[in-house]
Amino acid sequence: QGCLSRKFTPDLLPMIYGDLYEKSEGHWNATVLGLAQNVLKMYHDSDNATYQNCQANYLSQKNDKTQAERERFRKWAVLEAQVKSM
Repeated sequence: QGCLSRKFTPDLLPMIYGDLYEKSEGHWNATVLGLAQNVLKMYHDSDNATYQNCQANYLSQKNDKTQAERERFRKWAVLEAQVKSM
């Protein structure tokens, strides 16, 4: 109560969690950094289950992207090696 967005946390937080997390980890503007950290803390304190779910989903997606990027680099290395051997 007192914050309209808390009522809609299960709908809202999954849409904004990734951006808030990235900004809270490091932003060149200290005000943006602090606000992102405060908003994440508010959601963590008000609806921990949704927060934990969003965090797990975000980290999983981030890991998947990292693995896809590694695979893409590996394929390029193989292709470059094949071209050099021609």
